[in-house]
Amino acid sequence: TLPEGKSAAHPMYFINHIEKIKDRTIPFLFEKWGKRITGKAKNVYTLDGGKGRLLSNVEWYNQRDNVGDIARKVRGYDMCQLTSLAMVMNAMGIKRQHANGQYADELYNVANLADYGGDMLWKHTLNIYEKILDNYSEGYEYEEILPDRVKNAKEIINSGIPVILSMDYKEDNEHGHVIVIVGYTERGLIANDPYGDNNTSYKEHNGAFVEYDYNRWFIGKKWACYLTK
Repeated sequence: TLPEGKSAAHPMYFINHIEKIKDRTIPFLFEKWGKRITGKAKNVYTLDGGKGRLLSNVEWYNQRDNVGDIARKVRGYDMCQLTSLAMVMNAMGIKRQHANGQYADELYNVANLADYGGDMLWKHTLNIYEKILDNYSEGYEYEEILPDRVKNAKEIINSGIPVILSMDYKEDNEHGHVIVIVGYTERGLIANDPYGDNNTSYKEHNGAFVEYDYNRWFIGKKWACYLTK
C-alpha cells in the first residue's frame, strides 16, 4: 500500500523506492507509469485502482547492442528471443556464469555449444530455452501457456512473474518477434520490447515499459511461456 497521505505521484514516494531498490529501471518506470500507480505488493505495482498491474523487477535489455555471432550471421537485431529470456532470467535471480559481456550473448554461447546457434535460433526457440536453462543450477524450466495466452499471461503477471511471448511487428504474420510482458492495463499489455517501441515503428529504440494494444501485432498468437521451478 502507499504511505499514508501520499499518492504515487508524491516525490518522496519515488525517492524512497528508488533508494530501496537501487535499480536503474525503477526511475524510468516511475517516469512512464508513476501517476497511475495506486498500490504495491512485493514486486507488483497496482495501476489505475486495481485495473492493471506492473512488475518492478524486470530490467529492460537492448538487443541491438548484443555482440551476436557474425560468422554464423547472427547479429544483435536477430536476438530478440535470447534478449527476452535474459531479461526474465535476471528478474528471476538466475545468476550469470560470467561477469563480462552481456547476458544475452552469454545465452547465445550456451545455445551455440548445444548446436542451437545460427539460424536455429528462429526455428526452435522453446527448445533453445530448455537447453539453456539446463545449463544453469537454479532449477528453472519453461512452462508454455496454453490456451488463452493473453488472459493467462495476465494471471501470471498478478503473481509477480514476467511472461515471454511472440508477436508480429508488421501484423502480416511473417515478421516474428519476441518480447517480455511486464504488466497490463485495460487497454493493452505493458512490454519490455528488446528492439524498441513498435508504437513508433521502432524509431524509438527504448522499449522499456511500452504499452501495446490487445488487438495489435498478433501478440501471443503463436506461443507464450514463463519460468517456473
